[in-house]
Amino acid sequence: MARACRHLVNRATDAVLRPMEVDTEPLWAEDDAIDQLQESITSYLVELMEHETPDYLSAQVPALLHVANDLERVGDHCKNLLELSEQRKENELVWSEAADEDITEMAAVVDRMLVAAAGALSGENGELPAQILADEKLVDSLTEKGRQSHFERAREGECLMLPGVLYLDALMNYEKIGDHIRNVARALEGGLLRAGARPQHDEEDGVTPADPGEVAT
Repeated sequence: MARACRHLVNRATDAVLRPMEVDTEPLWAEDDAIDQLQESITSYLVELMEHETPDYLSAQVPALLHVANDLERVGDHCKNLLELSEQRKENELVWSEAADEDITEMAAVVDRMLVAAAGALSGENGELPAQILADEKLVDSLTEKGRQSHFERAREGECLMLPGVLYLDALMNYEKIGDHIRNVARALEGGLLRAGARPQHDEEDGVTPADPGEVAT
């Protein structure tokens, strides 16, 4: 789900920056797929808890539910970016080169955060949540920097009102995406999803985890 979100963020960014060239129609289906993943994961976890499960697994369920919800919200903000792209295309709205650079920089940080989140969820590196939390602060800083730069350009008459509004909306959506990835990192930082969490003595104690094949996905 995190990898699907990363792909959609990247494609939505392309659409925002090159609205005349990127076809947004297929990208709406990608958001639908993310929604379906969230629904499937939630259903799986809820049904899983109806089975007898070891404590270590039960402890992970609330965090996993929050992670799935936050990633679904990333998809929602991508939809907002797609709408901005379509407005730019419909009204032939031009941004300044500086505005494009701001969006490109923010999108690059968000992409790095999603790469780290996907890696941490896969148990590849337990240190990645700290990197995500640091990058989220950088996204906040870039958002404020972008706003101030825009206001300066507006005062100089370099920006028109409607393109400026869409630009500020885009900044806000990247900031919110960063917030949701931060929430994922906090769940990971708590250790609930850390790789190797399964106790080695489960089977010796006669506690058998629920068979995933018995749980609807």
